[in-house]
Amino acid sequence: MRGFLKKKDFFELRKRLEMDCVSFEIDHKVSYFFAVSGFILKINDEEAKKTAKIVMKLGHETGSVFEEIEVNMMSKDDIEKVLKIFSALGINEVNKVPQLRYNYFFTNSVTISLKHTPDFKYHFEVEGVANSSKIVGTIKRRLMELCGKYGLRYLSEAEMANVINRINTKRGFSHKYSIYEKNDNGNEKRIGRYIKQ
Repeated sequence: MRGFLKKKDFFELRKRLEMDCVSFEIDHKVSYFFAVSGFILKINDEEAKKTAKIVMKLGHETGSVFEEIEVNMMSKDDIEKVLKIFSALGINEVNKVPQLRYNYFFTNSVTISLKHTPDFKYHFEVEGVANSSKIVGTIKRRLMELCGKYGLRYLSEAEMANVINRINTKRGFSHKYSIYEKNDNGNEKRIGRYIKQ
């Protein structure tokens, strides 16, 4: 779940979270987000940790709980090689995003990250780790409770899709994220996928 913050609220919330969380880390990075369908694919150049990894989150960008697959890269020097491999596979719409990021960890497997990026500006992301599909509902409730505790308004899936579409249009990408599609009866059904324009 992501939502926007005013600059003043961002810094006030940082102070409050530092007192309330179990642990904290500075996690500044440069992420390479690929415009792909049905999942999130990115490369993280984790500057603060001096590492790099490939990350795939199974599920749609507008969601809040994902199964996550990570591959740690041998060296940050491999980033350019992996970008070339993805390009050769036809995955070449990539958005390079520098981000300032502060992660606040809580005991119930949820994290609040406060971030600043060129496209989103000051914003937050609330994430949960679900090791089994059976606990996804529990994790989502924890995320919503945490947002409520700190007065955070997260974007709906449709709002998130609009933000992603604006970014993709700005970058000249040929993908548009769609949340709904009309079926044969004329009713809308949720699909959550990219449509090639």
